[in-house]
Amino acid sequence: MKYLIAGAVVAMLILAPMGSYFYLQSGLKYRLESQEQLKPKEIDSQLYAGLKSIVTPKTAALVHLYDDDSPADIDILKKIDDRIVDRDHFEIITYSDPEQFDEGNKIRFLNAPQLSYLSKDRFILIDSSGIVRNTYEGNIDFSKELIRHLAVVIPIPKSRDIRLKRELER
Repeated sequence: MKYLIAGAVVAMLILAPMGSYFYLQSGLKYRLESQEQLKPKEIDSQLYAGLKSIVTPKTAALVHLYDDDSPADIDILKKIDDRIVDRDHFEIITYSDPEQFDEGNKIRFLNAPQLSYLSKDRFILIDSSGIVRNTYEGNIDFSKELIRHLAVVIPIPKSRDIRLKRELER
């Protein structure tokens, strides 16, 4: 019985912290790799000026440059729209036809002049500072990479102060 208790204590004091360390280390590695992939990208100055004019300042954005209503592109935009909850700090902008989407979608549709002639990329990811972080050609394998990058680019909203119930009643 003594050995069983001693084994449980050792497990709690050594194995649990080691497991936590390796779990947190893998999360940190994932985030650092994503940030490495998201170093600022050089793009055409005309494209940058056009993007700056359509993206809301201090908001991260995913801009879909084409209006050809590609089913794969529409599907990606719908999936991202469904998954992103915090819309105060992120927007999806597209030239696609609004009829391709449900009424509940929170996607901004543009009637402005097309920017697709300036880039072969179908999607452009912009952070809240207005810096182009990545571009995507829209091939089949890019959606997981895009979701991973969105997790890094979308700012985390500031949490509210925690207050006790009795403090709120005063």
